[in-house]
Amino acid sequence: MCKTCNGQGGLAIEHKWGIQFEPCPDNHCDFVRDDSDIEDLWERLKESERVSA
Repeated sequence: MCKTCNGQGGLAIEHKWGIQFEPCPDNHCDFVRDDSDIEDLWERLKESERVSA
């Protein structure tokens, strides 16, 4: 696990106006983003468009 971002993939920086997310600045960060849920949602959306057409 990356010690810079604690396995989160980046840093959340708090400002007066809100929170800013910056990708991890560590070149050796081992964070791997899991997009499997997004891919599943896209497949279900495509299927629902085929059914309604």
